[in-house]
Amino acid sequence: MSIIKLSNSVYYLPFDPDFDRPSLGYILGKDKSLVVDSGNSPAHYLAFCKELKAVGLREPDFCAITHWHWDHTFGMPAVNKTIIANTLTNQKLNEMKQWQWSEEALDERVRDHIEIAFCADHMRKEYDDISKIEVKSADICFDKRCSVDLGGKEVQMIHVASSHCDDAVVVYFPDEKIVFLGDIYTEDYYNHVAIYPEENKKLLDFLRELDFQIGLHSHVIPQTKAEILDILTEMQSRSEKT
Repeated sequence: MSIIKLSNSVYYLPFDPDFDRPSLGYILGKDKSLVVDSGNSPAHYLAFCKELKAVGLREPDFCAITHWHWDHTFGMPAVNKTIIANTLTNQKLNEMKQWQWSEEALDERVRDHIEIAFCADHMRKEYDDISKIEVKSADICFDKRCSVDLGGKEVQMIHVASSHCDDAVVVYFPDEKIVFLGDIYTEDYYNHVAIYPEENKKLLDFLRELDFQIGLHSHVIPQTKAEILDILTEMQSRSEKT
């Protein structure tokens, strides 16, 4: 897959469902640049950097992590610049650093409902040897909000409510009214595909107020604000009926 230019300063590498590789975003500033998420393996991140080089873009100076799930963080060992994540994300990364990475240990975590079979299956597709998985911590952590100056262009990382996970972060680029959403409106697959009405409502209200035109969910093509709000509204309706 090739890098796609979305606006004057924003690019992304599309998602690959075969390997559960999420899309990776890129914001270009005057002096520096930032990647949204690190991908599901060092190979994924390095493929992204290769595509950047092919279109004349430099490697990122910052990496902004949207949440702890493996497909967004296992590429972190290949990132040789500053990685920024929410405090809750880093806590989970530090926990995973203590896990054993073997076929047997992965199967045990699936049996114990710590991991889900879908993720385990795709880890095995992405890695020819599970023992090669390495988990890395972030360099900078924040609780509520964090801003990064790319040289005349500010990027904001904001911790928000979400059914998908407790540490969900959006990466907002107000200059061009674009927001990277991670998996923010996906259900909680670690808990019977749950939608939590309170968290979903908070997210819906937040995005209604956020001044953006285009949003990028990590496993969906870019969508308009209206399309995203419609999805969240429908999710809210479903959650309130259960």
